[in-house]
Amino acid sequence: MHNHHMSVRESAGYDFLSGLLCGAVVGAAAGLLLAPRSGTEIRGQMARSAGQLRRQAERTYDRASSVVHDAVDRGREAWQRGRERFEETREAFNHEMSDADDESRTTM
Repeated sequence: MHNHHMSVRESAGYDFLSGLLCGAVVGAAAGLLLAPRSGTEIRGQMARSAGQLRRQAERTYDRASSVVHDAVDRGREAWQRGRERFEETREAFNHEMSDADDESRTTM
């Protein structure tokens, strides 16, 4: 069984970063709209804010991507360990069944 879900801790971290980013966008927009400035000043401030938000979004994406990548890797490793354990158990079972079959033939 594949587990593609992030852990609660990872999900909470991602949710926090997303909330932080959204809060920054809303705060920057409100500050720009409510501040008494000229059109040129507002456009300059918006350009700087847009650049800062773009960089923050890139960092958030990189972190989230890393979390997902790590979770996928751990899931893949767990699946492989489970598969190996299943194969070992199946082989042991087949061996036991073969021994039981051989034993029943020799007692007859």
